[in-house]
Amino acid sequence: RVGITANSHRVIMNFLTAILAAADGADVRAVQKVSEGVEGVADERVTLAMKNAEVQDGLADGSFNLAAGTAWMWSPERSADLVDVLFVDEAGQMSLANVLAMSGATRSIVLLGDPQQLDQPLQGTHPPGADRSALSHLLGEHDAMPDDLGLFLEHTWRLHPRITRFTSEAFYERRLESRPHLARQEL
Repeated sequence: RVGITANSHRVIMNFLTAILAAADGADVRAVQKVSEGVEGVADERVTLAMKNAEVQDGLADGSFNLAAGTAWMWSPERSADLVDVLFVDEAGQMSLANVLAMSGATRSIVLLGDPQQLDQPLQGTHPPGADRSALSHLLGEHDAMPDDLGLFLEHTWRLHPRITRFTSEAFYERRLESRPHLARQEL
């Protein structure tokens, strides 16, 4: 049983759509927790649920094997141990507190994202350290994912090598490289 989450319904929809495309032909029985005014993924394999209980009950009884929702869906005690793995998309923007609140829903959490791009969106005043995302907490003093903690995707598919060199030195411990074909781009 797999869960996915992110800070926004739009990011969740994009992630769920990509999963469904990659899983074409597989036994996917998905559910997406939506709120009023939020559209869901239009796919025959996805059930749209307006209430957390619909998702929780469906995961518990085996009706669903893939579930998508925000932290509000994964954090309640009733969500405890519902999935084997929870993927957190844009973890460079999700607070450590939210990830910890959701951690009871799973045995394993996969943090996806890049804390070097955008910080966690905040409103109000918070104590020191609360402004860091879950992924930033994991990275500690590192600017790129250490090999013993996870996987660093070392190639960019967008940046010219000269721009990548600067970006790599400034933000990624000199570990980021451009794909070879990007040298043909005009600056």
